[in-house]
Amino acid sequence: MLLTFFVTQQSSYFITTEKLINNKSNGDINFITNYQIPFFINDDQLAKDIKISKNCISKSNWIGLVQILFNKEDGMSEYVGIRPLRLTETIFMSHATGINWIRELVKFYTNKLDELELKNNINNLKVSKVFNMQANFPFKQLRINKKYGDSSQEVGARISFNEIK
Repeated sequence: MLLTFFVTQQSSYFITTEKLINNKSNGDINFITNYQIPFFINDDQLAKDIKISKNCISKSNWIGLVQILFNKEDGMSEYVGIRPLRLTETIFMSHATGINWIRELVKFYTNKLDELELKNNINNLKVSKVFNMQANFPFKQLRINKKYGDSSQEVGARISFNEIK
């Protein structure tokens, strides 16, 4: 799983949780091809994970959209790493949250970001659906006999959603 943040020089703003699904059983992050927003975890664990994430962010030089990765087993989370949000995931998160994250990044990098407005938009997120994204691979169209693809071979994705019950 991961937590996504918008990180500026002054602050880090928690946006959402995300479930990562590996298309192989080896645990290699390059083979994560299915994503779900939000990923539901209990409030106490989420608070702990946010605290760990903010600590990791403060020790890094990352800015912009940043993901903090966790391995979740038996209800416990273990910090795994930090990475920038990929373009396909940025578009996916824009659909899931209703916020145009590419526009927000452009504002940030052109020094036109209103952090108070950003914080209010994030605090007012009302997620009423579970969004799923599954990567597409060109193997069948290219007549390649390959079963698993990695993130470098993606040629798009399918996004679907279900109402939260």
